[in-house]
Amino acid sequence: RISGLDPATEYKFKVFAYQSSDEKDSPSDKGRTFSVSTKPTAPKLLSLSADNKSATIKWSKVEGATGYRIYRYDFKTGKYISIVSIKNNRTFTWTDKTVSSGVAYKYKVKSYVKVDGVNNWSNYSNMLCTAVKPDKITITGANRTYDAVRLFWEPVTCNGYQIYMYDSGSKKWKHLTTVKNPSANQYRISGLKRGTEYKFKIRAYKCDAQRKNHFGSFGSTFTVTTKPEIVTKNGITYVEGILIANKTYSLPSNYNPGMNSEAMQAFEKMQKAARRDGISLWICSGFRSYSYQKSLYNRYGARDGQAAADRFSARAGHSEHQTGLAMDINN
Repeated sequence: RISGLDPATEYKFKVFAYQSSDEKDSPSDKGRTFSVSTKPTAPKLLSLSADNKSATIKWSKVEGATGYRIYRYDFKTGKYISIVSIKNNRTFTWTDKTVSSGVAYKYKVKSYVKVDGVNNWSNYSNMLCTAVKPDKITITGANRTYDAVRLFWEPVTCNGYQIYMYDSGSKKWKHLTTVKNPSANQYRISGLKRGTEYKFKIRAYKCDAQRKNHFGSFGSTFTVTTKPEIVTKNGITYVEGILIANKTYSLPSNYNPGMNSEAMQAFEKMQKAARRDGISLWICSGFRSYSYQKSLYNRYGARDGQAAADRFSARAGHSEHQTGLAMDINN
């Protein structure tokens, strides 16, 4: 065994036999020259990065090397599989575009020296691992109650999902929870305030072989409002304490409050301000009783047809004018 040699270097050797005598050693005829190259030094993997479509590795240059071979770990066979050869000593980075999003990968590299048509391989480099980022998560819909929402999304290849909710107080996104089920497609968030708008976004993550998480991009912000409190008293509907009348919620025929005094005071204040600017405002239609609205709607229906009347007039009990809070203003 001959030690202390340089890596990736060709050496030539000869071996001679000899016979000892009393006077001197007598070597035999010259032997055949034998050439052999030492293994090149193993390269060092310097970095491994990934997005959601590719993984890029970088390694150190090995002096005297002819080229390099890149290996990727196959989790099914438990072996490193050769995926590409770099046949020069000028390239020290390579991008793997055959990867899949949301999948973990491990890589190693070898260098080689080619002598007389034969490759002399180094040992494996160090191992680096990563995970290709999962695809973007889009929230597809939501169910809502008075104090909770259930978010829905399409699952992707990953290890789990992180759900964020916007905090309007701090004006920051806050991590709400982590769903550690890759096949999950929904999550229920409770303890919310009724009749309140909330904003959510979700991202998926994938763990590499060293348990480091690699996060995909957030999808679009999803906005949902919890259901308001709806109370009906004496046939009158209140949403969060506010009286409401529209095509969904009606007023009883005996509800006849007249024009609301507070609303009139607000109009008169606006009317005076407008007059100072040379604008004359007046109420062309204020409070309407149930019977008056019924007569008005029926006239429109007789003249233009019911379908047309429904587009510009309210049926009796469904007009905001019957609340005494609405008025049509002209100048």
